[in-house]
Amino acid sequence: SNGLEIHDFSDGEMKSFTRLSKDEVKGIVKEAKKHHLICYVWQNGGYTMFGVSVMNIIKKIFSIIPLDSHYIKSLQKAKFERDVVLNEALYDKVCFAGITIPNFKTSVLRHHPQYRFYDVGKLGTELCKRDVGKLAAIRYICRKKGVSISSVMAFGDNGNDVELLASCGYGVAMKNGSAQAKKVAKYISDYRLLTKAYTFS
Repeated sequence: SNGLEIHDFSDGEMKSFTRLSKDEVKGIVKEAKKHHLICYVWQNGGYTMFGVSVMNIIKKIFSIIPLDSHYIKSLQKAKFERDVVLNEALYDKVCFAGITIPNFKTSVLRHHPQYRFYDVGKLGTELCKRDVGKLAAIRYICRKKGVSISSVMAFGDNGNDVELLASCGYGVAMKNGSAQAKKVAKYISDYRLLTKAYTFS
């Protein structure tokens, strides 16, 4: 979730940055609806989308299509609610999709500087608390381990990687990464990011 948690397996420490409260998420989703955006959060082991109940029909159609795609599988697991149904007390981030994202971001940040956005493609963005970011997480690790960020090699492919790729010593963007990630990276990999997960024994 954009660097929200750090798990240090050498000493068992877990560092968490700030999550969003249920009330904050409700307020943000209410604002997003004014901009006609699709809103969704991760809860109960899957994504829940709000205000798009028609998607239940699409979900049923995709459930019978035997395609082995990461996005199809995510859609099959997603829940679609007509109203905003939030079951958790805290949330890592809120995600949005739509063509009015620039106006929405401007509106939110004008009144709520405690948030930040990470763009995901041209029609998607994620909102989290201001202290949450992959660069902030890596800086924390560097301070703890006593190393310079200039010695860090990081790989990334999208908007939530841009700050880290630009700031670390060896920022590597994936071959099929976003234009903004490739623009700030010091290197571009010959390899593409795969969306399918593989299990090795």
